[in-house]
Amino acid sequence: LSTIPDALPPEYREELSKLQADAPSMGWLFVKRRMAKDRVILERRFVPKGSVIIKEGEEAYSAYLIQSGKVGVYTLKDGKEVQLAELGMGEICGEMALIGEDSRAANVKTLEDCNLIVITRSAFEEKLRHSDPTIRAVMHMLIKRLKTSNADIVEFSLKNDSSDKD
Repeated sequence: LSTIPDALPPEYREELSKLQADAPSMGWLFVKRRMAKDRVILERRFVPKGSVIIKEGEEAYSAYLIQSGKVGVYTLKDGKEVQLAELGMGEICGEMALIGEDSRAANVKTLEDCNLIVITRSAFEEKLRHSDPTIRAVMHMLIKRLKTSNADIVEFSLKNDSSDKD
């Protein structure tokens, strides 16, 4: 910023120039270590509208970050489709796979054409290993609450369906 004319007021530009001049060189080895540490190549996928991207009961090993489009999350209970959520850009589906769930807890179907980023369990676990233990504990607690909430939604939906028929 200090080298871009008028990007900063003169007094800030001068101070930033001094700080940058006094900073130690990061050098190639520093950059190389940093790149290796943060290097995670994420697969991107285009999925057309109407595609099932996650099937309940299947082996779970990745989640999907929605770059564009919308998906519906649902489960089948007594042969009935129970809608759990509708997710869009910036949201993640299949997140239970990231914390070690062996099988999918719900189905996910694209409601629109979607661009998705695949987040593998191994990439997530690597990031988590380097995070604060408090963050890890909070994340595991939130996952437990999500499981309970999803079960409650299914139960509530089934009760409402049966009471509507009476």
